[in-house]
Amino acid sequence: GNFPFAPTGQDSPAMKVKEIKNGRLAMMSFLGMVSQYAVTGTSPLEGLKAHMANPTQVNIFTSSVGNEFVAAIIFCSIAPCYFVLQEQISDGSDDEFRPIPW
Repeated sequence: GNFPFAPTGQDSPAMKVKEIKNGRLAMMSFLGMVSQYAVTGTSPLEGLKAHMANPTQVNIFTSSVGNEFVAAIIFCSIAPCYFVLQEQISDGSDDEFRPIPW
């Protein structure tokens, strides 16, 4: 008869999208916790306690990857501007601009 069984109406397309977004957020959170442990050797709770005790000296900018983090933020800020500029100055032919060479 009624398969899949969803008495609360949680099987709607909107709920499926929300579930996928929630799963992606959880994966990014886990990646953040794993990378924090790889860089600092502390658990997320230990890192939070250290940051709350001294926020100006224990943060991403003062860590061992602070410079790389700043460079990544700058790149992520400039890259969209570059692609929009390329699109605006292009005459419309796709052969002119290929950000990936293959």
